[in-house]
Amino acid sequence: MSELKQIVSMLVAEEKITLFTAKGEVLELPATGPHDTTKISEFLTPKLTGNNIVDLNLSDYLTLHRAIIPEGYENQGIVVTQIIDGVECQGIFYPSAMAVSVRHEGEDVVIPKVEKLEKHALRANAENSPAVRNFLRRIAPVAKDRLHSAEDLMDFIEKSELPLTNDGLIIGYKKVNQTQDGYFVDVHSGKIKQRVGSRVWMDVDAVDPSRNQSCSHGLHVANLGYLRGFGGNHTLIVLVDPAHFIAVPHGETNKARVCQYDIIGVMTARGHEMVNSGNFVKEDQTFKSVIADAVAGRHLKPFEMIKVGDKKIEEVKQITAHDIPHPDLESTVAETKPSSGESLNSDKAPERTKAKDIVKMTRKATGSMPWDKAPAEVLNAFTALRVGSTKTEAAKAGGTSTRTLQRWMEKYDYDGWATASEGSMTRAERARMYFNNAAWETLAEFKRQAKKGWTALGFSNREIKQIEDSLST
Repeated sequence: MSELKQIVSMLVAEEKITLFTAKGEVLELPATGPHDTTKISEFLTPKLTGNNIVDLNLSDYLTLHRAIIPEGYENQGIVVTQIIDGVECQGIFYPSAMAVSVRHEGEDVVIPKVEKLEKHALRANAENSPAVRNFLRRIAPVAKDRLHSAEDLMDFIEKSELPLTNDGLIIGYKKVNQTQDGYFVDVHSGKIKQRVGSRVWMDVDAVDPSRNQSCSHGLHVANLGYLRGFGGNHTLIVLVDPAHFIAVPHGETNKARVCQYDIIGVMTARGHEMVNSGNFVKEDQTFKSVIADAVAGRHLKPFEMIKVGDKKIEEVKQITAHDIPHPDLESTVAETKPSSGESLNSDKAPERTKAKDIVKMTRKATGSMPWDKAPAEVLNAFTALRVGSTKTEAAKAGGTSTRTLQRWMEKYDYDGWATASEGSMTRAERARMYFNNAAWETLAEFKRQAKKGWTALGFSNREIKQIEDSLST
């Protein structure tokens, strides 16, 4: 698949190169991305004179991260191989060259976006842990029955800086307030009392599965990047089974809606302060100990189940042995190393190696995407949906009915298009998405990081007043 671009100028920095095309495109290529920026710079520098156009095929400069060879995956019902042009390849690659399938109920289930597990797999391999293999076993039924939830989860797990547990669970955070009687309550309603040892849950059907809704019905958990600047005087440490992830909002892959989580710990005051600053907790032995125990399965097991309804507790009951499922998972072995409890971001980045032939073969095999042939009116409607418009508004943007819009979404794979085009959203489009979804705190933080005024982000005086009023309540 050709990615031919007509380049008119280039800016080079240590962390990225920026290309400007004859069509007015601005292409930012990070040094850590899938393109060999050094080779691109070497090719273009002598050719660009300031008044000419140079043809550049980006696909010729794709590189490949080092393969992760996951020892022990074979003969465990998990296969990380694919035959490409008669060549058998093993490992998890970026770009996503390999397929990972898990044997589930007699069927091979393909796991989407498996390249996003790279740093988790590196840590698991270093510790000889079955964490990633057990994670794949847990996510298999989700990929089979709710593929969109599995795709969303992989976007979330990519941003996670905490390791997976040995039995494949995800460690996350949750901001809460504390009451005078020592319980923790959710920030929004202040009515859901919970504590360390609580399993908080709600019916799956009560959780909004839409990726297009930023704030909606469901239980919320987060990665580190989402917590800075948000309310709550305490930070809980929670465990979530991959099967309980329901949705991750487009453009906000640091947070998720789930139907169940277990509370296994609470941050120290110092740890909470560091989380508020957006930094991973360092030199806090209590926190590291909680994470290390969670990875090893030594965490406090839930002793009560709290069922949540419409912003209230519907039922509290004690947990019995029958309430805790025992999935068929791989056990640790004597060679499994204890977790350090350290951030995955502290691990050494894998070395980059080139394997362009594999990339080219893979690209050839994947073919075009459904949205590649979508007419302009379809993309107009999709763009409106992506920034948070209702289906009625999006249908109007595409000059059609909501019924036809639904058919377009299925035929041209709206979810896939939205994921693929997420990185190309302008600042104004992203700000509009947060505005339309009433994600006021996220919008304020985005404005701060963008260092732009409300008017520069495309808001009218009336909308600016609405934003400021919402932030002040």
